[in-house]
Amino acid sequence: SIGILVGILAAYGIGDVVARAMPGGGDWGAVVQPTAIAIAFAFAVIVGVGFGLFPAMKASKLEPAEALRYQ
Repeated sequence: SIGILVGILAAYGIGDVVARAMPGGGDWGAVVQPTAIAIAFAFAVIVGVGFGLFPAMKASKLEPAEALRYQ
């Protein structure tokens, strides 16, 4: 949750700097659709579960002593 907060604050800060560098002085705003947020969240969940589940399933089939041997 700290990473999310840092990412949001950084995005707003960088966006403000970029907007001020544009002609017109950044008098326009960005609009983020709720569906874009939902799609990004779903993608993050799928990737997180996918890359966490497969190694966990493989590790669950090992004997504890054998798993510790390769650490």
